[in-house]
Amino acid sequence: MIRPSRLPAAEHCGLAAGHESNSTNAAALLGDAFHAAVASHYNPTNKEFRAEHDIAMGRVSPAERDEIAEMLGRLTAQWEPPPGAEFEIPIAIDRAGISVETGDARLLTEGTADCGWSDGDAAAVVDWKSGARAEWNVPIPRENLQLAAYGLGLADRWSKPKMKLGLYLAREGKWLWDTLHLDSGEGTALWERTRAAALRDPTEAVIGPHCNECYVRLKCPAHLLPVIDIGERENVMAPMTLGEPDGLVETQKLLRLINACKAMEDLADAGRDWLKAYVRKNGSIVVDGQQWGPIEVKGRESTSVKALKEAGLYDRACAVGAVRMSPPTQQHRWTKARP
Repeated sequence: MIRPSRLPAAEHCGLAAGHESNSTNAAALLGDAFHAAVASHYNPTNKEFRAEHDIAMGRVSPAERDEIAEMLGRLTAQWEPPPGAEFEIPIAIDRAGISVETGDARLLTEGTADCGWSDGDAAAVVDWKSGARAEWNVPIPRENLQLAAYGLGLADRWSKPKMKLGLYLAREGKWLWDTLHLDSGEGTALWERTRAAALRDPTEAVIGPHCNECYVRLKCPAHLLPVIDIGERENVMAPMTLGEPDGLVETQKLLRLINACKAMEDLADAGRDWLKAYVRKNGSIVVDGQQWGPIEVKGRESTSVKALKEAGLYDRACAVGAVRMSPPTQQHRWTKARP
């Protein structure tokens, strides 16, 4: 079963959504702690929420706890839960989009919604997002399959014809909302996407532009194949044997070349990070009179635009040419296609 939180990944690739790992990272731990802080703040008498809060806070650093407190303060200053709002709501739906009990043999997907409530003729559900890049890499509510699964479950449970889907971007203090009628064309299309994603084969890897942001890519055989297999590498690099780009090349061949380049960059970065960690612990690597390890590099003078503004010196610095805007540069990366 693919959980709602993995459905956005599952829409593109089963392996990315189905991969299980015992590892985590600081950003995920911070996100867990923020979620626990919100639930505990708005439900101070709930012993389970309080216990989860204390454990989650114990897993993050003092600086991260300060960061969480700042984000929580921003939320509580602008929002109070509507009457009847529930936090950490278990939700499960079957293949018809009908609400069922968690663990039911008929379920399609099940998970836990951050917060939900009855809002007139709509079931409202909101997901807290504390990531630094959430504003850019989290799908907006009407495109968000995780929210759709929660919204469908609550709408059926509470007999509502609509679902009101929301995201709260904790770092920006920004709310995003969309309301969809379940029987509308847009609502039906979102449900079909949600069901299709939940039914993905969790062992199937699908190569595409989505690989660039996938956190599973360094464990994905399909993504790494052009790097580790000589025959596949020669095949993927074939467009480069044509010399200077002169004619059109099949789009799928170009996609494979782009992803192969990304895979090589990823492996190189991961390899360097591992070697740096090794040297920090065991000292420099010495071979044939040469050593590989850290060297001291003289620092460069720099100017903090933020510090200048805070000191009231920014305009003066601009006037004397101490602050200059660099000319625009070009980046090559995936963006939404323009019509």
